[in-house]
Amino acid sequence: MRVKKLADLPLKPRLQLTFTAITALTVMVLSSFSLAFFYSSIQAMAVTDLKNKDEIAQTLLESKKSAIMDYAINLASDKTLQLLLDLDIKSKLSQLLIASAGKERKYHLTVFNTKEAVYSDVGYSNSQLTLEGRKISLAEQKLVTRAISGDRQSVFSQLSTALGQAVPAISAAVPITRDRRILGVLVVHFVLADNPEFFHSLGEALGVEVALHVQNSKPVGSPILSVSSKELLEMVSSGEHFQKVDLIGTGLDNYRVLKDESGGALGLLHLYQNGDYFRQTFLTALFFYLLFSILMMAAIAFIVIKTSRLILDPIGTLMTGVQKISEGDLRYEILLKVEDEIGLLGRAFNEMRLSLFEKIEEINQLNQSLEAKVKDRTEQIENLNSKLRHYLSPQVYASLVGGERDASIEKHYRKKLTVFFSDLVNFTATSDSMEPEDLSSILNNYLDQMSKIALAYGGTIDKYVGDAIMVFFGDPEFTSDKDHAVRAVGMSLDMLSKLDELRDEWVAKGVTLPFHVRIGINTGYCTVGNFGSETKMDYTIIGNNVNLAARYEAAAEKDTVLISHETYSLVRDEFEIVEIGEFTLKGIPSPVKAYRPLRRKAASKKGWISMGEGKLIFLTHKIDLSSASAEERKLLKRQLEDAADFLEDA
Repeated sequence: MRVKKLADLPLKPRLQLTFTAITALTVMVLSSFSLAFFYSSIQAMAVTDLKNKDEIAQTLLESKKSAIMDYAINLASDKTLQLLLDLDIKSKLSQLLIASAGKERKYHLTVFNTKEAVYSDVGYSNSQLTLEGRKISLAEQKLVTRAISGDRQSVFSQLSTALGQAVPAISAAVPITRDRRILGVLVVHFVLADNPEFFHSLGEALGVEVALHVQNSKPVGSPILSVSSKELLEMVSSGEHFQKVDLIGTGLDNYRVLKDESGGALGLLHLYQNGDYFRQTFLTALFFYLLFSILMMAAIAFIVIKTSRLILDPIGTLMTGVQKISEGDLRYEILLKVEDEIGLLGRAFNEMRLSLFEKIEEINQLNQSLEAKVKDRTEQIENLNSKLRHYLSPQVYASLVGGERDASIEKHYRKKLTVFFSDLVNFTATSDSMEPEDLSSILNNYLDQMSKIALAYGGTIDKYVGDAIMVFFGDPEFTSDKDHAVRAVGMSLDMLSKLDELRDEWVAKGVTLPFHVRIGINTGYCTVGNFGSETKMDYTIIGNNVNLAARYEAAAEKDTVLISHETYSLVRDEFEIVEIGEFTLKGIPSPVKAYRPLRRKAASKKGWISMGEGKLIFLTHKIDLSSASAEERKLLKRQLEDAADFLEDA
């Protein structure tokens, strides 16, 4: 069974399917972008929430440090403790500390004498410090030293067991004084590994799971949180703050390295928040987006079907009537109940049906007045002929109308011609900076002025290729090879001068990138004649010398002319010319010489500047500015500006 393509369907179902599909695609794309944006917003909200909870956790840890300090100060202020230490009754002092530690099992208490030696050390019986014994770490020794000098401190610290195992804690050290004498130092350690309930309460306050990870130890706090030894080592070594967010999978993890006052890592504080709330929020949004999309597409499909019927049914009736009338059934009447443009069209067809009889009569009358019709057609042909001459060079047009040439593609001639090419520099950059209407006006102005100069010199305008112009001399009117070359070079210099005037006008009108031009001229034998087919042909020239002229134009600097050696040999007596050097041109097998005409020898004896091939040439004429004409001053100014541009580009 052959499946019909969309293009095979009638207009009505084709339009209905097309509009419905476009609308459905639009709704799906918009919904997808909306869901992506909503998901990213939820994720950002979750990250911000976890970050805030991390900051609160840091605040609560700082509060814990303050609470431990308060406890240490209160215990150090105990008169009995001060008296026992002063009287050096160590056993009673230890009993006092044991009794105090019994009330606060979470603390490990140590008393140092003024010589910074351990006087008494008690703690929780199941503590790692108690079970393994302990030695005084360098961090703890520093705390004691500062306390002996009267400094109170509560810091994160790294304790050490007798076996060398690191034990993180929050430590507070205060001096024990009696009668203004420092008797020793009380150090209170809140051993983090011995107090998992602290992390449980911290997690309950924040609404997350909290654990402390220490190398080679089980997590302290939530038992469901864990990290591998490798991950723990990497995160602790880097000392950074990490977040892992996976709303679809595991949830949100926040890792922060706890450091002591010297910057050493104590462990990794881990906050975990389940992503169920955020996932549920996103899935709810997804459900409503899908529901909205389905309802939207159903509503649009209904609207498309109803609207298409209102539009296409009258069109079907109209097409039936048109077919009947085209078959000659002038009695068929198109009946439409709509009052819109289609209804007006139906009434117009009915009027057309009624007027067909009148048209037939008019045709008969036209047949009877054939002579007037022929005259009218003749005038139209003459008018068309007048318009046609604008599409051909005047010389070619005259030779065709005069019968000197016929429209045959079989006759071609070999003639020595002088070929001219010009092309605007950076036309694309100029066109991109202008509105199309302004660009068309300026380009037509430029081509019109250049064409007038070409026709004034008797050149045959071959063609315009966008902004490029091709002109040749020597056909269909022939004088002499030298005359053709002199007229081509003189025309090119006049074109440069005219373009300079046009640029001033364009700049005054606000054109920021006025046109600059390159010109190339070559003299040599070319094939000239009609080329193309019997239905469409061009009168033009072809050959290697045509290509060579185009290559000279491509190699020229902006607002300069490059001519070949053949052209130079014909015009050197008429113009001041500078030899530029040899060029290797694209498509030309051997290097060729190039010359730059400056001006007619009789035109001016004022100073000139020549540029090319990395050379800047100042001719030796003196410039008398007091007697220079306005035109000479303007020309000198332009050449000085060109020389400045040449120096910047060199």
